[in-house]
Amino acid sequence: MKLLRTRLSATLGALALTLSAGAFTANQAWAAPEDCASWPSAANATNAYVGASESPGSSTYLNLWFGTVNGKGAGWASITGFSGDKVWFDVSHDGGHYWFQCGPFTLSGSGRVGKRTPAHYTSPDPDVVFRACGLAYGAIKERCTDWY
Repeated sequence: MKLLRTRLSATLGALALTLSAGAFTANQAWAAPEDCASWPSAANATNAYVGASESPGSSTYLNLWFGTVNGKGAGWASITGFSGDKVWFDVSHDGGHYWFQCGPFTLSGSGRVGKRTPAHYTSPDPDVVFRACGLAYGAIKERCTDWY
């Protein structure tokens, strides 16, 4: 019995140490759409091209875009789908280990609709990476592009 208590105490102690060290912290910083509202709009982007695509649901298309916004390189996400679909844009400054989520933004309207997130400026630092994520209405799991 003493051996069982000793092992239990050691296990609980190790668990407490692990938790206090932050081993189970989330990698994602959640944010509401208004938290990235100060980011530039990609509405008038030039030289825009799709860097990656994903399909989070039937007839729903998610794109990670790159282009020039206000004279600077930038990236943003867009989704084309139906009312209730969601899109968000993840930005990481450490190669994708931790990231800031801009969104989600929910599509509304009838028929086929689209939405884009605010843009974030690119960087020559290779650790600054982006990805586009989306969730089709009624889907169980979101889909994300790879980090770029």
